[in-house]
Amino acid sequence: MLRAPTEGGEHMNRENNTWKVLLYHLMSEQKTQQLMASLKQNKEEITDTLESNRPWISGERKHENDRLYIISAILNIIQMLMVGHAALCPATQTKKMQTLERVFKQMQELNCACFAQFLATYQSRRTHQLLSAAGRNNYRGELRWIFTHLLTGEAQAEWLREFEGCLHKEPIPPTRGRMLAEDDCEEILGLLREERVEMGFRLIKEAGFRPHEVLSLHPCDILLANQETGEMLPLPSVLLQQESATGGAPGEMAAEPEEESPLDCTPMTIIIQLPDHNPVTSSGRNKTGGRVVPLMGQFAREFLCWIRTFLKQEAVGAQERLFPWANGYFSRTFTRLKKIFAQPRDKGGFGHPFPGRLYDFRHTAATTLSRRPISDQLLKRILGWSRSSKMAEVYIHLGPQDIAQWAYSVQQ
Repeated sequence: MLRAPTEGGEHMNRENNTWKVLLYHLMSEQKTQQLMASLKQNKEEITDTLESNRPWISGERKHENDRLYIISAILNIIQMLMVGHAALCPATQTKKMQTLERVFKQMQELNCACFAQFLATYQSRRTHQLLSAAGRNNYRGELRWIFTHLLTGEAQAEWLREFEGCLHKEPIPPTRGRMLAEDDCEEILGLLREERVEMGFRLIKEAGFRPHEVLSLHPCDILLANQETGEMLPLPSVLLQQESATGGAPGEMAAEPEEESPLDCTPMTIIIQLPDHNPVTSSGRNKTGGRVVPLMGQFAREFLCWIRTFLKQEAVGAQERLFPWANGYFSRTFTRLKKIFAQPRDKGGFGHPFPGRLYDFRHTAATTLSRRPISDQLLKRILGWSRSSKMAEVYIHLGPQDIAQWAYSVQQ
């Protein structure tokens, strides 16, 4: 049973008001101290906000709509606590708050039964349809996020026990992707006007990155591997060494350099290393852990040329992100490109819908990589799959022509 002491020393339980119990846990002394330490707001302002909510716990305030007042107080505390999570971009914070406000105000009590009823009966205001499995999983994820990220210790354990069985996500069959034709890829990428966005899309298409992994990249994650010695050097330090040798800014070549740069005199392979703490999604969830991804062929040369110029012009620090940390940065851009793509040719489009999704770029990369002489384990390491993963069955699309090509190579 959920229990928390009141101001007078008595205990309130879920029969009294589960909303008050959650409010108490969020405003516990330990959590208040964390709030003081993490937020960059004025301490007096935070204290006033917290103190104004204490009477709802002690029962000093009575109102016919006190449930809504308590819920507003809870949402207020949650919103302030979110600021302490650096991985949450502002757009994600807003989306979380809207989702939580919607589900909280539909529930009379904060318990498993009321939450299950909400998932079964809630209808979208726009479409007037019941929630899909993905929609129900979204609400489950947001509620679990509160318990696992904002509560600690016994309070966290009590709430997870209370909602045991309600927060498990429903299995959803993966969307059937496809490999995109090279012409289709080049046509839609040709509609981009910003080189940085195009390079982000190409990292997905050519190297198989997930979109949120690209958003997580820092200059220090880009390594140059010396093909002769095997040594891996961070790109910023190599450019700094080049700057010192040429006497100019990174990327500039002196008329007569005294010595050659490591970029010019030694065969190099571009490696992008994703550490365990990076990537994180815009929701703060580390989905994939760390791995090493090589860039190959013409794209590797194009990327190196772009990154040298970009770091010089934008003065991006080694620990700063290469791409804007914004929710939907790539997906919204891609949606806009698809609309332009479908327009008639006299309006700059191609006169037919684009035959794929943003994530099909990753399917294309996986299929292209599988056609190379590469082992299954190395393929999984590069694409970020576990050893026992069966994701290759979803991402790799081989047809009769691939079998014929393999047979021809064996005969030769």
